[in-house]
Amino acid sequence: MDTLNHNAPCPRCGEPAVFSKNRSKYFCEQCEKLEPLLHLLASEPLLPSLVQGMLDQDSGLGALHLVVSNWPRDATHSATHCAYATGASELGGFLWCEYERFDESKWQRQVLAWLAILLPSTQKWNNWNALEECAEFLSERFRYQEAVTLRRRHLALSMQAFGEVHIDTAESMDALGTSLRAIANYKEAAYLHRSALAISEKCLGSEHPDTGRDLNNLALVLKAQGDYESAEPLYRRALAIAEKAHGSEHSDTGTSLNNLAGLLRVKGNYEEAESLARRALAIVEKTQGSEHPSTGRHLNTLALLLKAKGDHDAAESLYRRALAITENAQGAAHPDTGTSLNNLAVLLRAKGDYEAAEPLARRALEIAEKALGSEHPSTGRALNNLALILKVKGNYDAAEPLSRRALAVAEKMLGPMHPSTRTSRKILADLLKLKSDSFTGST
Repeated sequence: MDTLNHNAPCPRCGEPAVFSKNRSKYFCEQCEKLEPLLHLLASEPLLPSLVQGMLDQDSGLGALHLVVSNWPRDATHSATHCAYATGASELGGFLWCEYERFDESKWQRQVLAWLAILLPSTQKWNNWNALEECAEFLSERFRYQEAVTLRRRHLALSMQAFGEVHIDTAESMDALGTSLRAIANYKEAAYLHRSALAISEKCLGSEHPDTGRDLNNLALVLKAQGDYESAEPLYRRALAIAEKAHGSEHSDTGTSLNNLAGLLRVKGNYEEAESLARRALAIVEKTQGSEHPSTGRHLNTLALLLKAKGDHDAAESLYRRALAITENAQGAAHPDTGTSLNNLAVLLRAKGDYEAAEPLARRALEIAEKALGSEHPSTGRALNNLALILKVKGNYDAAEPLSRRALAVAEKMLGPMHPSTRTSRKILADLLKLKSDSFTGST
């Protein structure tokens, strides 16, 4: 009898092995057709329980239950056709129902892990409204890659239904670009935002609020790529559109002010940046409240400016407010919480409070790795900060691998000439010199 073995991966598809005997020969022949089911049957030990739960609801999944119950006993008696054509569709439909009642569902983990994989086998794959709603749902839970999959399909449906030059297509491009930016795929995100901007300008005009949105989103990507000079005129155009369309006190105007302030800070224009950041903060507190997540982001922007100007005490107060807001409004595991933790840790390091800074930096790194992945630029920034804290504490051996990882992330995701890559390279060089000097001095 074949037995479960979750450790040996398939040499072709990389999925965990299901059986210890003849696994590679059998499954590699089926990898392409069974990939969705391999995710479920090979890596999720609760699947039989889940299927039983489905059967308890009279969903008529006897065929899939038979597949699951036979599979561990005999790898060759797999009912491949039923598993792929019927099982995936039925399981996808079941998970969609659970997604629609997510707060009450007992299968939340399975919905998050499998729903996007199984949607192509269900009728929801042709419903762009449902796809966008689900993509937003997954994005809110940090499942950005799955959201990209759904939004790619959404864009394909939009182009098929409306054509390439249509405002609905532009909105679909914009949404996909936003998801790609979340996973640091800046090149494709920039292309989509440029395309969406061109469509909005053609269909709606150069001063329409949607055009302003597309300008902002493209500028966000350009800033992330380190192209500050190209980003600035886009932010200024977006701000002018928001002020004209909505007025000087609207939340969209506040967002544009905050984005421009953040860019001007990295360019060293602190005086104008601070003025804009204070305006933005006043608007968001008035329009959305003092405890809104957007208020937390605006507080971070102003605090970064004050730190850059050397006003550490004022910056610390704002950082602590921002952290309290993000933790309360978005949760302890949200990327915005990680950003607030990292910012506060950077400030405490600058103030010389290394003992207080280190645990915050470790929490920030843990959040970034879990929510965004080990190769996201935010993870790289958290690695650098923790490495710097360990360096000033004299723990060079612990700091070095973190610094090397940060540089590898920056080079891969941002390119060798990006400002963050140059910073990471300098941090590592300085660390290695200190380590070498300390070794020479001790011999």
